[in-house]
Amino acid sequence: MRIMIQESSDPGLEVLERGRRALVRGAWEEAVDSLRAAAEESPADATAWELLGTAHMWRQETDSAIEARQQAYALYRDRGDDLSSARVALELAEAFFEARGEAAVANGWLQRARRLLEELPPSGEHALLKVWDCYMVLMGEGDPATAEAHAAEGVAIARKSEARDVGILALALQGLSQVGQGRAHEGLDLLDEAAAAAMGGEVTDPQWFYLTCCCMIDACDQVRDYERSMEWCHRLREFCDRWQIQAFRTACRIKYTGALLWRGEWVQCEEELERAVAELRRDRPSAVTGALVRLAELRRRQGRLDRAEELLEEARGHPMTSQVRAELALDRDDPASAAEIAEALLRRLPESARTERVAALEILVRAQTELKQVEEARTGASELTSIADQVNTPALRAASLVVRGLTAGAALKHEEAKDLLEDAVHLFEDANARFAAARARLDVARSLAALGRDSAALSETRTALRLLEEMGAEAEAERARRLLDRVESGTAGSEQAPAVRTNKPRRGPLTRRQREVLALVAEGLSDREIAARLYLSEHTVHRHMANLMSRLEVNSRSAAVARGVREGLI
Repeated sequence: MRIMIQESSDPGLEVLERGRRALVRGAWEEAVDSLRAAAEESPADATAWELLGTAHMWRQETDSAIEARQQAYALYRDRGDDLSSARVALELAEAFFEARGEAAVANGWLQRARRLLEELPPSGEHALLKVWDCYMVLMGEGDPATAEAHAAEGVAIARKSEARDVGILALALQGLSQVGQGRAHEGLDLLDEAAAAAMGGEVTDPQWFYLTCCCMIDACDQVRDYERSMEWCHRLREFCDRWQIQAFRTACRIKYTGALLWRGEWVQCEEELERAVAELRRDRPSAVTGALVRLAELRRRQGRLDRAEELLEEARGHPMTSQVRAELALDRDDPASAAEIAEALLRRLPESARTERVAALEILVRAQTELKQVEEARTGASELTSIADQVNTPALRAASLVVRGLTAGAALKHEEAKDLLEDAVHLFEDANARFAAARARLDVARSLAALGRDSAALSETRTALRLLEEMGAEAEAERARRLLDRVESGTAGSEQAPAVRTNKPRRGPLTRRQREVLALVAEGLSDREIAARLYLSEHTVHRHMANLMSRLEVNSRSAAVARGVREGLI
């Protein structure tokens, strides 16, 4: 199937050639039947076993694919064919990592391939090894600068060894790595070139065509060019339908939901994600976390916060869970926890991963402005603005305007905040980002209320509420309703006034997070156990305890529980 597979040691076998032709056509069942027969007829033919492994992988028969490839590897080793042995080792690394999610085993095969290729002249297998190095750095370490270096080596090796298919994939990964560093136009040019070559017939292996398109979609998502992303998703769906590869269809379904979530088309987004989860649970359980975390984000936006938490627990370990947990903390009026999670996420992301840092910076600045940490918010807003200026897409410029507007509002510069936020609304609407635009309208309304322009604030709030209700964005819609009540009662502007500091302990209703902590204290849990239950640090739990005891004007945990019971807080 793949261009790097050599001719069979016995090419005259008609059944083997029939299986090979079936693979090229995408007739997976026929390919498996023919190649199994060929392997049984010539059990020492390593090529027959290798091709059989490929056919099984297309049918998502992972165990059978691994068994056939291990047999091929052993036969190639027996005859001293290091190049073919390395190729199959790379195929086994792919099977263990992508289909089984066994990263350590995959790395073992990857390192074995590296060892086998050390003394051999440049080849397609060497290029594929660099592709894997790039992919593992991008996925495992989030380091696009190092990934770009690996991809560039892969491109050079592929050209030298005339391994066209893998060279185009390496070019796409190089472009994706450049986009991740904020060099969007440079990276998208490489991706355009790779995609054109793939569509022009230079890529004959469907896997490389699929992965090249995926690189393009992922790059579009990183710079939030979802209109372009959706076009490529449609192209990829056509490809998946033509080749009848269920694994590709499911992955494409998940990628498509990124654009649907952005556009506010949440009914279709929900349908796609639920189908993807069901398919992955059935066919590739190790890969289900990516779909679950996206579904958790949808549930969060729908206001189904408890269900979002359950999905995040099931998706634990996926790199996107931290971002959704931080957003959940904001939804639960706990900006301190949101800021802590966002700061931890940013510490894990290298500064070179510029586009990957955007979402965490947005959350951090929003949390800091709610906490009135103006100087800290300015630092995050400055970094995000620098990224937006470099990438220069409408959606990222809008994100920059939002954080700058929120920071100006926290500094009581409400006219400046209003102007920045209104500009963000227009950019979001131009980018067809319905949810982001509606959310920004609420921010505009708060600035208008602080300026005493209640009529304009009411208009913006009502528009935002209508849009949010149409999407089913219940969490933000509830915020809009509360703001509407405050504007109508004339109390919204007072929220923007600077707090008067006194030595008297703050008294009032507990936040949702504080009530959660208090309820767990009532169950007899220690701070460490509460931290584990709520996915917080012990330091954060200590802070919540101190704040809630101050609000309740008590001096002990038991007294806090007693008062919480009396006042119906737990």
